[in-house]
Amino acid sequence: MEPLITIGKLVGLPAAAGLNAYATLLTFGLLLRFHLIIDPEYLSPKFQTFASDGVLWIAFICYVLEFLADKIPGVDHVWDAIHSLIRPFVGALLAFYSIGALDPDASYALVALATILGGGVAAATHTTKATVRLVSTKATLGMGNWFLSLFEDVVAIVGSYLAVTHPSLAGALVIIFLVLFALLFPKILKLSHSFMLKLSYGLRALFSGSKKVSPEEVSWIEPIPTKDYQKLKNYLLNGETIHVLLRNIQGTLGTGGPGWFIITDRRLILMGKKWFRWQFQDIPHEKIINLGVKQGLLSDSLIIYTPHTSEKISLFKDPQRNIRLLVDKLQKVAR
Repeated sequence: MEPLITIGKLVGLPAAAGLNAYATLLTFGLLLRFHLIIDPEYLSPKFQTFASDGVLWIAFICYVLEFLADKIPGVDHVWDAIHSLIRPFVGALLAFYSIGALDPDASYALVALATILGGGVAAATHTTKATVRLVSTKATLGMGNWFLSLFEDVVAIVGSYLAVTHPSLAGALVIIFLVLFALLFPKILKLSHSFMLKLSYGLRALFSGSKKVSPEEVSWIEPIPTKDYQKLKNYLLNGETIHVLLRNIQGTLGTGGPGWFIITDRRLILMGKKWFRWQFQDIPHEKIINLGVKQGLLSDSLIIYTPHTSEKISLFKDPQRNIRLLVDKLQKVAR
């Protein structure tokens, strides 16, 4: 049980801070203030800073602001982006104080390692929270985020309490979380990457101005990294010409991450990574029986119907490469 206790005391609070740094600081400070923590290690003068009037008031005001901002769809994502550095910093700070209480004679190297570990655990819970929120926004159009936010607040508060009163349980929960995080990290990374790309393209489309260009002036070939282009070139058939080469959000083959959407004179190609390796899926032009479009705020979708199935391809917003122009382009190439 001793290792679990150590883990709980060292990274239990940082893990909670990754969900809600202000709720964690406020809970920890109030437990110290009202002498609800019996562990003598937390009676160290170092920890009394967290129970001071100034820290408690700042934590309370910031928690109220977060409570309100985190309940508004859209604003919650901006708030998470702002706190991508704040929450890991608070986690690192709490781990720094904790290692000092656990081992007053700890070497500088051990203190530095513990601080980095605390910041890393807080970053892991923050990343998971932000990614789950993105999935919730997409699945429920933001309607489920209010309940999800309340759940996160409760977990942060209860987790902070367990970290200082039942550290062995907190340690076990942190280990379970880190194992799951490691297993799901590739998927989390792809979802986060997809959202950031979608947001950047959407903002570019929103603020790029209203300059109109004719369909003939539109460039349908986006710059592609040399290594990626070499993979695509090796996949193409002899004499096959690329007419469209665009980034897509959906990815292919169940990857869920960004990839490339290609239209040649022979087929439509989806290029995406699976297990960190590029793989391909193609649809010959003669198998396409119909095309549909679905326009969104930050992305547009092209729906390709074949005799036996349909493929939905999510594309980034672009002020010039309108999704309907893409349909016209595909129809001309496929003739």
